[in-house]
Amino acid sequence: MERDSWSPLELLKCFCESDYVERNADKAVECLSLDIHWFGTSDEEDVQNLDEARAYIEKEIRISPPPYEITFSDERERTWEEGFGIASVKMKIGADGLIMFSRVTCMTKTENGRSKICEMHTSIPEGHQEQGEYFPFEFAKQHESDVLRDFVNTMLPGGIFAMELGKDFPLAIINQNMLIYLGYRNEKEYLEAIAGRLSNAVHPEDRGLLRAAVLDTMDQGDEFKALLRIRKSDNSYFWGDIKGVRSRDSRGIDQIVCLCLDATNLVMANNQLKDDRLKLDEYASKLMEKEEIIQKDARQMRQLRQWVGRHAGVTDKLPKQQHVNWKHMGVIIASVILIIAAVIGFTMYLSNTQWDAAVLAIRTTSLAGVQCISNATDADQAVLANMAEVLGKLYDRDEAADILQAAPDSGFSEMIASYDDGKCVSSGQRQPEEASDFAAKLDFPQGSNVSRPFWEANGKRQIAYRTDLYHEDKKAGVLYGMVNLSRYYVPSVMEFYDGQGFSCVIDARTGEFVIYSDRIMPENVHGDLYSALNENGDTKTAGEIRNALSGGKTGSAVVSLKGKKVYLYFVPVNDAAAEYLITMIPYDVIKEESSGMAYLVGAFVVVVLLAAVLLIIYNNRITKTKLREREYRNTLFRLLAENVDSVFLVFDHEADEVDYVSENIGRILGFESREILDHDTRSIKLPFDDEELERIQRIMKDKKNFYVDFPYSNPGSGKQQLLRLSGYVPEGADWQKKWIFCVSDRTDEVLKERRLEQAVREADEASKAKSEFLANMSHDIRTPMNGIIGMTQLALQDGVGEEAMRSYLKKISISSGFLLTLINDILDMSKIESGMIELHPKAYSMKELRRYLESVILPLSGEKQIDFRIDVDEKITVLADQQRFNQILFNLLSNAVKYTDEKGTVTLTIKGVPKDSGMIHLTMRVEDNGMGMSPEFQKQMFKSFTQESRKAMGMSGTGLGLAIVKRLVDLMNGTIHVESSIGKGSIFVIEMDVPAAKGPCEKELAADAAGDPTGQSACILLCEDNAINQEIMMGILEFLGLTTELAVNGKEGVEAFQSRKPGYYSAILMDCRMPVMDGYQATRAIRALERPDAARIPIIALTADAFEEDRKRCLEAGMDDFLAKPVEIKVLKEMLGKYMRKDLG
Repeated sequence: MERDSWSPLELLKCFCESDYVERNADKAVECLSLDIHWFGTSDEEDVQNLDEARAYIEKEIRISPPPYEITFSDERERTWEEGFGIASVKMKIGADGLIMFSRVTCMTKTENGRSKICEMHTSIPEGHQEQGEYFPFEFAKQHESDVLRDFVNTMLPGGIFAMELGKDFPLAIINQNMLIYLGYRNEKEYLEAIAGRLSNAVHPEDRGLLRAAVLDTMDQGDEFKALLRIRKSDNSYFWGDIKGVRSRDSRGIDQIVCLCLDATNLVMANNQLKDDRLKLDEYASKLMEKEEIIQKDARQMRQLRQWVGRHAGVTDKLPKQQHVNWKHMGVIIASVILIIAAVIGFTMYLSNTQWDAAVLAIRTTSLAGVQCISNATDADQAVLANMAEVLGKLYDRDEAADILQAAPDSGFSEMIASYDDGKCVSSGQRQPEEASDFAAKLDFPQGSNVSRPFWEANGKRQIAYRTDLYHEDKKAGVLYGMVNLSRYYVPSVMEFYDGQGFSCVIDARTGEFVIYSDRIMPENVHGDLYSALNENGDTKTAGEIRNALSGGKTGSAVVSLKGKKVYLYFVPVNDAAAEYLITMIPYDVIKEESSGMAYLVGAFVVVVLLAAVLLIIYNNRITKTKLREREYRNTLFRLLAENVDSVFLVFDHEADEVDYVSENIGRILGFESREILDHDTRSIKLPFDDEELERIQRIMKDKKNFYVDFPYSNPGSGKQQLLRLSGYVPEGADWQKKWIFCVSDRTDEVLKERRLEQAVREADEASKAKSEFLANMSHDIRTPMNGIIGMTQLALQDGVGEEAMRSYLKKISISSGFLLTLINDILDMSKIESGMIELHPKAYSMKELRRYLESVILPLSGEKQIDFRIDVDEKITVLADQQRFNQILFNLLSNAVKYTDEKGTVTLTIKGVPKDSGMIHLTMRVEDNGMGMSPEFQKQMFKSFTQESRKAMGMSGTGLGLAIVKRLVDLMNGTIHVESSIGKGSIFVIEMDVPAAKGPCEKELAADAAGDPTGQSACILLCEDNAINQEIMMGILEFLGLTTELAVNGKEGVEAFQSRKPGYYSAILMDCRMPVMDGYQATRAIRALERPDAARIPIIALTADAFEEDRKRCLEAGMDDFLAKPVEIKVLKEMLGKYMRKDLG
């Protein structure tokens, strides 16, 4: 499509896509006219021609080359036959994961036969753009960083305070975060609660610790440390981990500045550690008890051997107690009966095989030895896992070292905690680096947590266990535990035949002896078994034994050791078959000690015991597996429950009973788990009707999952909650009879969803209100502009009479005033919403207020013949921001006049009641008998951009006046309320406390003393660079009868002042923004001159910058006062009269 046929909207979208998306400056500039003018929210975003536009776009692209993503919406356009048009579009702009909205508006015209953009304005949300920034993504990133920092600060469990080193430690300072954490609203409230003394905030039992910690700081250095119980506002206590440094404040008083963090969880973990230590001691004690049981069993067996043949070497119990339920015990008894019957039946046959009986006894004893070692290693691994859990909760290196070193004697020669971040701590004497190197060299077979045996520096044979360290469900390192293998040697089980027979443990891979006794082992044998067998020449048997051990097999052989024939039996110690239990008995001993009758009884006992042992071992393994599975399941549910607001239940639907309830049920549902576990499930009342329960059961039996939400009244807290019951049918053979239920507290989630929905609705309403405001603004700006332009065109026509000319000019003045009010309202609202407005209270009398209101409201009321009444006490003088005080009353009174019919009444009443504190309670009442307001509008009347319906009122406005009033009243700590009815008028009542001022105010005295500059023989120096403003000001000054000299920039103004004699100029009117030298620089230069009138000549600022900070800047530069453009003749006259009279004496 040709450019000359493009609509305004198509041209605007082409420019935006060329600039934002394609990043093509040439293509974007092609859309602009030679005299393009656009402005935005940044100080540097003001373009006056095509060259400036190109430079600006190229700079923006050079600073941020990556393209943006844009989406258009809310597209509008309008065209006229003369070739002019306007377009507006809303853009959603994305970059670097950030989203921003912008509104772009433009005017187009035809230039050289083509459509071009001649006026353009871009806008973004208030306060989202940095200085000199084209688009506010850097600001947005900084804002994200600020929000994150504030979030981290507010989430800190504690805060900062300082205490003086005096009696009971007076509190010097405390930050807001600490106050909030303690539950106090402000510092005053907290000081009253603790009587100003920090010791009163500490638990009575800990006050001695506080004093001791302070004394340590004074005696030993500047560092302060203490762990104390700190009281909150609800009289509960938390453990505060306090660290600080000693310093002096600005008065030279000694104090300690402290950071206090809630360490309650840490203290609870330490208490848990103490409990764990007691458990370790108890476990060690039980191990000793088991050793005594084993020794007792050994003594009993020796008595049996005297009857059935000496040294049978069989025990009737395993060294580790087994958990056998009655069901399994029945199986054992039945098996024993069957075995006894079989023994009796084959007695005669067994009597002929005495050798086999002895061998059977040896094998049975070996099984007992294996089980003994297995129990001991399991116990050590359990102790290590328990220690790892304790360390994982703390995750503090210093405390980890203390715990490892202070741990009770658990059988480990050394424990080493190696963390994933490279740090390492040891319970022994190793330094961190040495401990880390040692742990790295340990040799663990693949998939095993038990290392291969190794020699320590002390000459002892050791193995190492390992288990993972977890912190907050994440792997944080590994805990190693080293054990001397000699502690696994149990003589009562591993020695028999008066020491002639013995058992030991070897490494199956190398044959090295791992667990043995130097007292029993034959001399020169404890190198390794394979070498000892080879040395005796029986290499074939040695090879067969080695192959059997490598294959994980169990068996026996008769071998030759040191020239003696030995019966050797081997059985793996563990499932990995990395270590073997080797039992060796001299061949002759077995032959000598066997007899027929002894064998019969021995065989009987051995077989019975063997059956019992095998059944117990089998039962123990099954029970252990199930217990581990249950423990794993419960641990999994416990970890889930600790980290989510959900209660987990496991229900056996065949047995109709609850197997498991997570421990957090009390916190979430308000009752204990035993109330479910100890009762029949049929007595539990569920918040569902019978039909719903049947539906749930039907779904679960069909092996389908479900969830249902329901309200719940918590019996513990009394709170109303919204809960979700979810049911799951787990897979697997072990879960066929089980259902898993999860009860989740969705109260916070639902509340957040509702708040989010409310926020979205409010945002939509705000966006709609702003869109309506922009549409209204277009109308409201065009209305006075139409009046100004139309009346100006009529006034320029030939033959216009004097009376008609006056009428035209008066209407131009009225329209200009309305437009100025509109602009001021928008600027004021912008400053208020951005929090940039400040109050500047000065003495202000009600007499001066009456003068102001009569000057501005009477002309408005007079046009409509409205009776305007003022009832104020003129004796009252208060400290108030005069400009904002006037603005509140002007907005209310001008609205009252505007919405009151002709010949109506508007009344202002101001009453002041002195208070003891030097304050005056002001009550200001604005009442009219006009149109009134609808109840719907009254609900939102103080919101920005809201107006009563135009159709209903037939009036226009910005929708900002009342919003400005409300925010200014709030800023002054006042209140405002309204009574209004349609057709009956409105009453606005404002109440506030303001300081009383003593004596008449400066402005009132100045107004009484002010003179009239007209007719004086005075010369005014006008510094102004704009030709139109020059003409206006010189015409006004000439009208006032004053002589004027002109300087077109600040430099010429300084030179003109220097060139004239002192006293030649009566005043200087100084524009602030001028080329060469601006008004601020010129004022400073004049004030710095060494001549008598340089310091006292009145310099009055003339500027289009109408904000309070601009006024401050003028006064700081040395100017006497401030006039915002456009200048009113009456105001200029009063100001010149005030300063010229003062100057002329």
